[in-house]
Amino acid sequence: MKIWSAYMGLEYDTQELDNKFGIVQFEDKTLYLIQLPYIDGQDGEYHRASAVDAEGEVYQVTWDTKEDWDGDDGGDACNWEDYTVYKI
Repeated sequence: MKIWSAYMGLEYDTQELDNKFGIVQFEDKTLYLIQLPYIDGQDGEYHRASAVDAEGEVYQVTWDTKEDWDGDDGGDACNWEDYTVYKI
């Protein structure tokens, strides 16, 4: 399925986004990540990524970085099942 995001001015393919970056659930919607999560915050206390829904609305997904994360393996940086979503 193709998604047009007027806010981003881009068209996305949901299958490609799912395969490349993954999805998260928010309320009754599937959100497609449009980038890999990046380290954010003054001391790297968060990881964030932008996402779009099927209507092209844009969201910010935030994960708390684990306190014991050593910075080596990004797969261990956060509990990827525990996130907060904000609509942009």
